[in-house]
Amino acid sequence: MTLFSSYESDLREMLAALDDNDVFAPGEREAWREGVEEAEHLSDLMMVNEALVEVLSGREKFDRFMAESDFNTESPVLL
Repeated sequence: MTLFSSYESDLREMLAALDDNDVFAPGEREAWREGVEEAEHLSDLMMVNEALVEVLSGREKFDRFMAESDFNTESPVLL
């Protein structure tokens, strides 16, 4: 598995977990998923990840998700 594929997989898993924890506003998950699908390079995925963190930071459900999830420590996503 390439670094791109691994990062993409982690990002998709994180989007699903954020959705499961009701972090997204209606329609928001689809927009982020589209950003992941359109990514052609690792740097594109990293920009999606950084933008996601910037947009969601400060939301109570996101902050709780970050405190309780292993994405904080075991994945390069969200760092």
